[in-house]
Amino acid sequence: MWSPRATVPAVLALAALACGGDDGGTGPGGGNVQAGRFTAKLSGGFSQTLSGTARYIRADDGFTIVLSDDSQGSNGIGVVLSRGNPTLPAVDEYRVVDATMDPLPPDDFFAASFWRPSGTTIQCFSGDVDQPQGVGGSLNITGSGSNLEGDFTTEVGCLELGTGQLKSATITGEFNAEEGSTE
Repeated sequence: MWSPRATVPAVLALAALACGGDDGGTGPGGGNVQAGRFTAKLSGGFSQTLSGTARYIRADDGFTIVLSDDSQGSNGIGVVLSRGNPTLPAVDEYRVVDATMDPLPPDDFFAASFWRPSGTTIQCFSGDVDQPQGVGGSLNITGSGSNLEGDFTTEVGCLELGTGQLKSATITGEFNAEEGSTE
């Protein structure tokens, strides 16, 4: 089952934050990713690696981590991890659940991502193509303060636009996100 939950907000968030970031040193958790940066890998049915700007946004209706690829011509490409609880997540491990779950548990995250490995855009959402309720994923927050650091892995169902091809894949990544703004 394909559900485009958060397609429009996720694309807008990625497009809004696609501009640069600080390439300064590592953040408070001393991870492997510089402050304001991320790396991610899509593997399985489709494959690609991304890196770029990492921001987190707190709004009245939820909390979002926006990982925006900053390679040439990649506007709107990246990963969004979002939940309904607007508070900054504490250091802990959180579930990444099926994006079609309604309602979403407030402290669990869902993932939406947009890739372009060979000219065609691929939309992926947490959940499995064949068994959407069988998603397995986690978001591990290792540093929570002025920067939000962590890593994630989740199963996703992906749709290749243009061909309509559905495939299952896995997204893994790590981030050191700085606070962003919706303005």
